[in-house]
Amino acid sequence: MGPASGNFGVTTYSIGSGGNNANYVLPGGSTTWTAVGARGSGSVMITAFSAANKTASGTFNFVLVNGSGGMKTVTNGSFSVTYN
Repeated sequence: MGPASGNFGVTTYSIGSGGNNANYVLPGGSTTWTAVGARGSGSVMITAFSAANKTASGTFNFVLVNGSGGMKTVTNGSFSVTYN
């Protein structure tokens, strides 16, 4: 189960060395920060999921790194989505 498989559930997904990636791109795409492999880290926690209602919600946090070694920290993020 995991993002790459298309199967989701209530769980925590590791970002970076956990095999899942996170990206932050400024409008216009001029600067990108990532958490992939050993560069950056974070997690996405799905706290509620309903396949029947097609909804998911949870929280996230990341430490992202750009090509110059600059860092961005994202904390206390949250989401609540309905999907098709």
